[in-house]
Amino acid sequence: MKAIIFCTAVLSLYWGNPDLKGYTNSSHEITRQLTAMLQYPQVLYNQEQNSIVVIQFHLGESSTIGRVKVFSENQDLNYDLIRQLTGKKLQLSSDDPYEKYTIKLRFKIEK
Repeated sequence: MKAIIFCTAVLSLYWGNPDLKGYTNSSHEITRQLTAMLQYPQVLYNQEQNSIVVIQFHLGESSTIGRVKVFSENQDLNYDLIRQLTGKKLQLSSDDPYEKYTIKLRFKIEK
């Protein structure tokens, strides 16, 4: 059986408003939390396919993930990741609960 490793690499993490200062959330902490809440997408597993996707989301009240957008060509993958992330909570030390994040994730199957 093939070993599946879910590797998440944050290649970019942006503020919704670049003028904001005092950023205290490390990209490693956000990556760790997203990795813990995401399961390897079934559509990629079935196709034995690696993928890099860009995910954009806003944090609402109580650091709840909402308004998730996934930028990939595979609509099934987009729907799966949106379903998995919407409504989940991140534990961040941010003063502004309404921030927008853009993150690039890598899904990789190792044989």
